[in-house]
Amino acid sequence: MAASLTFALFMVIMVCSADNEQGSKSRTDESMPHIIEHPSDLAVRRDQPATMNCRADGNPEPTIEWYRNGELVNFSKGHNSLILGGSLFFLHIKGKSDEGVYTCVARNRLGTAISRNASLTIAVLKDEFRQEPLDKVVIAGRPVVIECSPPKGQPEPTVTWRKNGVLLDRNNSRYTFGAGGLSISRILSSDAGVYMCVASNQAGERTSRGAVISVLEIPQFTNKPTDVVAKAGSAVQFVCGAQGSPKPIVQWSKEQGALPTGRYAVTNENTLCLQRVTIQDSGKYICTARSHIGAVSAFAQLVVQDPLDTGQIVQELSNVKVHLDVVGLNGTSVRVQWKASSSSRYTEGYTMFYRPHTPSESDWEKWGVIPVNKNTAVISGLRRGQKYEFKVRPYGWMMYGVDSNIRHVVVPEEVPGPAPQDVNITLVSSSNGSIIVSWEPPPQDGHIGNIKAYKIWCFGNETLPQTNWTVDGRTRSLEIAFLPIGIEYQVQVAAIYSNGMGKLSNPKSIFIEAAMMKEDAADGMIPLDLLLQVVKHPAFIATVGGATWLMLMVAVIYLCQRNSKRYSKKKHSGEHSVNCVLISIM
Repeated sequence: MAASLTFALFMVIMVCSADNEQGSKSRTDESMPHIIEHPSDLAVRRDQPATMNCRADGNPEPTIEWYRNGELVNFSKGHNSLILGGSLFFLHIKGKSDEGVYTCVARNRLGTAISRNASLTIAVLKDEFRQEPLDKVVIAGRPVVIECSPPKGQPEPTVTWRKNGVLLDRNNSRYTFGAGGLSISRILSSDAGVYMCVASNQAGERTSRGAVISVLEIPQFTNKPTDVVAKAGSAVQFVCGAQGSPKPIVQWSKEQGALPTGRYAVTNENTLCLQRVTIQDSGKYICTARSHIGAVSAFAQLVVQDPLDTGQIVQELSNVKVHLDVVGLNGTSVRVQWKASSSSRYTEGYTMFYRPHTPSESDWEKWGVIPVNKNTAVISGLRRGQKYEFKVRPYGWMMYGVDSNIRHVVVPEEVPGPAPQDVNITLVSSSNGSIIVSWEPPPQDGHIGNIKAYKIWCFGNETLPQTNWTVDGRTRSLEIAFLPIGIEYQVQVAAIYSNGMGKLSNPKSIFIEAAMMKEDAADGMIPLDLLLQVVKHPAFIATVGGATWLMLMVAVIYLCQRNSKRYSKKKHSGEHSVNCVLISIM
């Protein structure tokens, strides 16, 4: 009995001791609240449920409170929100009354923890796009931008693109997804299709109209023609294939001349077929693929071999006699024409040669090759003032015939040519009013050809008419003597070219002062040029004429009076009287 009581007392002591230890330990592990999950911003459609999460730990376990715009959320009956495990749950978002800035607060007896703010907004997405993508036609290889501006929304909607209903790969380096639309750096034919712009946010998704993107391809060759060597009389084919969008049209032509009439055909596969080829069919054949967006060309050479030996070819070409004429000259271009007195089946065309006509006889230059069915050529870009020689030579089978006659042409200078340079006037003698006019030729880069002569003009005042002199083209100065004193003179010089007179030089002036004559007058000598000036002056001529006339009248009157007295004496003597009549000539 005593043992039982002792054991019971021991158990009570042990339990009490354990309780005391447990209580001491619990108080030691207590901690303030700590937010371990903060709420995040939410955008929710109206009438949809929403949850703002918040979790906190602490010892003792904290209680969670929610605040909207700084005010405690009311969870009274009839409110559409409640707290589940610390998170704020909305049965359905009503509208503006639920929007705001929410904060989660955790409390226990040791303290308080406040979460970060989180916004709750009503998600909105309008129906109409601000700009919808448009249909486009693009040439392959070029960049293109498909514009799209999504509907207004809250939050701002994100934009994705679909082609033929399939989402575009954002990792494709040729695509750039920007705010203004979709950019394709180098569009390919495989990019053709229907593109749609898709805008989406928490309020939903909107899809634009489908924009049809068409890709055109510049023509490209799938099969180019190749060179052919054939014997005369055989058949020849040139293959040519091309593709593009739209499908190109393929055409054949010959570089010099036309396709052989009646002996060629083009198949549906664009193959050129030549029948019974001749030497004249030799040449370059061109395949051209063309559409409204571009064209490409490829060519192949046809060489037709004749079984005859070269000796016969040379003989026949030598029998072709060609007469050449110049039929036109326009600026720096010359048109020539020729006529063959006979023909040869080996004649493929004519080669035109020309060269400047100089004493050194420079080498002939090959201007070009003219097909046998033409007999005229225009040689342009010739130098003005230059004399040229022209001739033609028949050719065929890489051999030449006999040259035609040679024709000469002088390309005219351009009128007016430049004026002489450095025109100067020097007073030579003060005794006779002599001056020397000097000049330099026009600049070499301003004219081409020979200067035939120079013309010099000297202008005085209104009483002295202008005079001019012409000197040889190698002359560089001219002395002008016996110019009247006390007058200002102007001098101009011009070069005379083979085709006419060039521009006048700028006027040069000189004034010959009368004071220059004083020294000679002081020596008692009257200069010859001064005498000439006095004699030539109109006032001097009028004075001398009037004085002469007066003297003549006085003499006539004197003679008449003398004769009158003589006749009077004779009258008194019985002789017949004679009347003296004075005739005045006005």
